[in-house]
Amino acid sequence: MKKAVKPFLEEIVDYAGLYPPASLSMVDAFDTFLKHRKSPHSWLLSKFVIGSNQLKELGELLHKVPKKELPIELTIVAPATTEFNEFKQAITTVVKEVALLHKNHENKVRTGTLEIKLPVEAIYTGKGIDAIKAIDYAVKVMGKSRLLPQRLFFEIPGFDFDPKLAEKIIRFVAAHNSQIQSMNLPYYIFSGFKIRCGGVEAHQFPPSKYLAKVMLAARDENVAIKFTAGLHHPIRHYNESVKTKMHGFLNTFGASILSYTQDLSENEVVEMLEDENPDHFRFTNQYFAWKELAAPELEIKMLRMLSVLSFGSCSFDEPVEDLQELGILT
Repeated sequence: MKKAVKPFLEEIVDYAGLYPPASLSMVDAFDTFLKHRKSPHSWLLSKFVIGSNQLKELGELLHKVPKKELPIELTIVAPATTEFNEFKQAITTVVKEVALLHKNHENKVRTGTLEIKLPVEAIYTGKGIDAIKAIDYAVKVMGKSRLLPQRLFFEIPGFDFDPKLAEKIIRFVAAHNSQIQSMNLPYYIFSGFKIRCGGVEAHQFPPSKYLAKVMLAARDENVAIKFTAGLHHPIRHYNESVKTKMHGFLNTFGASILSYTQDLSENEVVEMLEDENPDHFRFTNQYFAWKELAAPELEIKMLRMLSVLSFGSCSFDEPVEDLQELGILT
């Protein structure tokens, strides 16, 4: 395996077996996650993705985890909401469930990341004041305790692939991040933006142009991103089951990383996102490259830690097997 593969792929997959299309039971999803943690490729695995309303059920299974394998890292997903008061209640529920989990299972879990959709009305009404208010409220509540999630990733609800809307939310997140140090929130780290890349139906896959605009907006505003859905495979391809092109995670992460190191334009990002030739994606001991553009190993590592974090996938086997077929993993 080439040396640059490790920083590019390390902890890249948040395992989301509870979610479609896998939709496993808690027992099966958690067992599968634990099995993957023991595999030779466990270094690709990041957190276990779980709804806040499922934390109690997870707690009942933690006894099966050997002490040497603890703690379990979680990415918690908050319930979707329509209006601000409902959003506040969702935050309250998350706090309650997380606190209960830590009380009953001290030191067995880490709950540092929360993904949450902004309330629908805050997104589509007014001049963005409600969206800013929601971001501010969530951050201030989570920043009160070291046990609560200290990295929030805000998401646009549904499958609205309007780049201007996403760019606006990213600007709000960036502006709020710049104020965190003055808020007396000693435990809070930062807020980011979660980008949807697919689903179980064709209309749930965003156009490449949308992804390019959003990724570049996050780069320009210095907002960390993570991805969800539709990235089971490394290279973009037509998928018969959903009757559309699926984005590849080598395309997506590679374009994000190179957008920083090579200052890619929107057209260049689109071209990379739509490249279906695996021979154009190369790893060496010094760098990752797409065609003639390259990112050195050290910059890849830094960007993966701070800017381009991970993607949620209900499958871990598929990404690993595809990477092996491409000769990237052994």
